[in-house]
Amino acid sequence: MQDYKQPRWADRTDRNADPANFYLSYYPGMKRGRLAKTDNALYRYLSRHERLDEVIPEFDREIAERSRRVRRRSSKYGTNPLAYYREHYPRFTRWEILQIDPGLYHKLRYERLLHRIPSKNAKKKSKKPQPR
Repeated sequence: MQDYKQPRWADRTDRNADPANFYLSYYPGMKRGRLAKTDNALYRYLSRHERLDEVIPEFDREIAERSRRVRRRSSKYGTNPLAYYREHYPRFTRWEILQIDPGLYHKLRYERLLHRIPSKNAKKKSKKPQPR
């Protein structure tokens, strides 16, 4: 038995094809996450051109935001990775955090809080006596 392979957006022969019609022809009723896995080029095209809501309207933003909050809460760093850092690793530099707890380092980086952690250079500068 041979597997049937669906045509993909990137492999289409008609370069003037409408992406909405392509979706309705080959992926009718498919949800956004499944489309992103199945045909990422089509998903990215629809997203970039702000046509996802038009083509796949049943996306529920409230449910997506709620699940994002649950995932964030389930982290061992909680909802505030900076507070976790201050409680467990005070006075450690970014480099030391990366060595000891890479997950925390990447979480701080993802949340754009890394600038609040002292760098190696900042620690060296603080050891120098201040001129009078």
